[in-house]
Amino acid sequence: MGYSTCGIHGSHTCDCCDRCPKCSGFKKKYDRCPYGWCGTWHRCPDCHSKKPIDHSKCKGYHNAFVAGQFARKDAEEKGLPVIKAGVALPNRNVFAWTTQGNFEVSSAVYSYGLATFNHVLALDDGKPRSEEYPPEVYSKGA
Repeated sequence: MGYSTCGIHGSHTCDCCDRCPKCSGFKKKYDRCPYGWCGTWHRCPDCHSKKPIDHSKCKGYHNAFVAGQFARKDAEEKGLPVIKAGVALPNRNVFAWTTQGNFEVSSAVYSYGLATFNHVLALDDGKPRSEEYPPEVYSKGA
C-alpha cells in the first residue's frame, strides 16, 4: 500500500479519499492491523467511521507466515539445507546460500526448494539433485 501527498503542503493524505489534513483541517486517524500484516492506514475521521477495514485475510496470511517460519526452523534443527538467499549465474544456474553451506544448483532445483513450505534445498549425499527436476519443468522460475 502506497500513500499520496498533498501538492500544496506535501503532507500525507487520507489513504481512502486523498483529502489533505492541512487543507481540510482534520486530524488523521491511524488504523493498525491487529495481525501486523497490512501496515498502518492513515485516514480522515469520515473514512475512519464509515469504511471499516476488513482484516479477515490478514489473519490467514499472518498464520501462514508464522507456520512457514516454524517449518524452516524445524528443518534447520534437523540439519537440512534451508535456503537463505540465491543469485542467478550467467550459466542459468543459481548460487544458493543455505544453512548447511553454499551450492551451485540448477534453477529448477532452486525453484523447487523455494516452492516447498520450509524452503529446503533438495540434496542427495551433499550434492544437488538436479537430474530429478529438469529445467524445462521450471523454465519460468529462476
